[in-house]
Amino acid sequence: MEVLGISRELNNQELLPLEHRLQVNCRRAPMRGYFAVVAPAFQEFTLRGEDIGGLHVFASASGPALARGLELCSQVEENLLSHPRAWREHLGTIQRPGYPEMPLRPFIVRAKALAIVQHLRDLFVLAQREEAGVVFANGAFYRPLCGIKPKPGEEYYS
Repeated sequence: MEVLGISRELNNQELLPLEHRLQVNCRRAPMRGYFAVVAPAFQEFTLRGEDIGGLHVFASASGPALARGLELCSQVEENLLSHPRAWREHLGTIQRPGYPEMPLRPFIVRAKALAIVQHLRDLFVLAQREEAGVVFANGAFYRPLCGIKPKPGEEYYS
């Protein structure tokens, strides 16, 4: 699962729950398609330069990087407008046990992709206005950023 939202405590060592968060499952083929179309533009915000589509990824933008995020939103929108109203995005292949390898080509609707970018734009604008940051994370970062408390005696994995 992935989470995207606003953080006011980017310099804090503790991962606090995000505000205005959106939780999505980009491992499911339909959402993975939208993620593959939109997310690579924001690769530069990853913490350690890892692939934004990987596992245990933390990406954030604050201060001057928020203006860059808005520029990237405009570039992604321009790119999406050059696509047809709907298309299939080739993401590679998938093979389930006992079945032959098949292409993974989720159906992308341009209007929905543009709505996702508009949501991102709204988060960047809100973060600028409130002097906060925009955060995207998954894997080990997901639970604390969603405010999911570990059970007694349990710790977050990393």
